[in-house]
Amino acid sequence: MEKPDIPETTIELLRVAVTKSNQYSNIVARNYSVIACLTMGEKLLEISQVDSRSQRTGDLMRVFGIRQAPASFLVLAAGCLRGVHDRISQMMRRANTTDIPITTDFDGHAISALGLCLSDIMWTEKQPGLPSGPSPDVGMDRYAKQTVASIRALFTQHYLGNILQYYFEKAGLRRDPQLRAAIPANEESILRDEHARVIAHACVQTQQARHDRTGDVFDFVDVLTHILFEITRI
Repeated sequence: MEKPDIPETTIELLRVAVTKSNQYSNIVARNYSVIACLTMGEKLLEISQVDSRSQRTGDLMRVFGIRQAPASFLVLAAGCLRGVHDRISQMMRRANTTDIPITTDFDGHAISALGLCLSDIMWTEKQPGLPSGPSPDVGMDRYAKQTVASIRALFTQHYLGNILQYYFEKAGLRRDPQLRAAIPANEESILRDEHARVIAHACVQTQQARHDRTGDVFDFVDVLTHILFEITRI
């Protein structure tokens, strides 16, 4: 595996995240929130590719545990994220059955990343007349054009982008008068749109090269764990 080419400053932000997770890079990648979000994103893809829209709606209601069909993108996205939250709550009651961390400092980053992933795919045009986004049918039709690999890449980009932007802000670099002028105005966007994207695509490509297939969620998380270790080790 060729290590992703990202600047040392970005690597240092990832090292801070790894240190905050008790110096184990696997907790950044291998936690139940990441696994639950990836699983939900892929389940949504499976549902979106059902031919019957009525069956698709019924499947969404069953997976989200709701009694009323989503009326807009925002309602659909909220149901999806609530479904992930419910799964995490269920696992917390069975925490002794797994060695995967159920709750970590990265849970919010993961759940937010799934929401951003859904928005990027389903709500492609933000129109003033549609404050709640497109209809679920339109959104799901767009989602159906994705692949497991593309969803994993986009989720991972936003997940790592959230982490990088969080620790960039925590570092307070823009509050330092001497450093402020040297930092690009769009540095936060660069962290997400370029550096996190490079890592995410490296994960997808590595998994596909390793197995000559898509592989399951746990295998993808293992690849992400390994790549983060390779990037952050000194």
